[in-house]
Amino acid sequence: MPYEILVGQPCFAAWQSQKLLDGIAKVSQAKVKSITGFWLYYIHLSNTADISEIKAFLGISDLDEALRGVIGAKDVYITPRTMSPWSSQATAIAQVCGLPNVVRVERGRLVKIEFDSESGDKEFSSFINVLYDRMTETYSATQPHPENTVFAESTRGPLVVVDIFADSRGPITALTEYSKENGLGLDDSEIQYLIEVFQDLGRRPTILNCSCLAK
Repeated sequence: MPYEILVGQPCFAAWQSQKLLDGIAKVSQAKVKSITGFWLYYIHLSNTADISEIKAFLGISDLDEALRGVIGAKDVYITPRTMSPWSSQATAIAQVCGLPNVVRVERGRLVKIEFDSESGDKEFSSFINVLYDRMTETYSATQPHPENTVFAESTRGPLVVVDIFADSRGPITALTEYSKENGLGLDDSEIQYLIEVFQDLGRRPTILNCSCLAK
């Protein structure tokens, strides 16, 4: 089946770009000059279709200059880990609007980072977590292939038991570290709440696909 990747409009307002710059400054010494971003639309088609109709549906124009961008800028491709709510709605609307060839459409982001100096790129790993949500998204330094990544169907992962009550560091530290390592994004109040819940249940937490706590 054919696939298409279309570049959309900018995905960051000026205040959002500044918020990212401020977040980077808090966690890294990297000298980032600017951050810009564009929506990327990944389209799975049942057969060859008129791309102009799909562009009109998505409300985008030819913005191929976004892929060229600033010389020396670092490109980061961010895509959802699983089918996003946006994808479910957009796919259903596309089919209702007379685009039956659209099997599924998904949306990601192309983030372009411009550094003040050539050495800045080497410090990229120190602030990557500011750019995306580890719990729901994944990132790549190269353009993801729709068939192998965005639209790939994976088998359900095993249920993992997290024995926070047997950890010598204590349940709070154990769950805090597990959350950081696996991108669960739990804050202090959520961690305390979950510990109390599982204490009342008399069992250990379990993680499904390392994405959510199962009660």
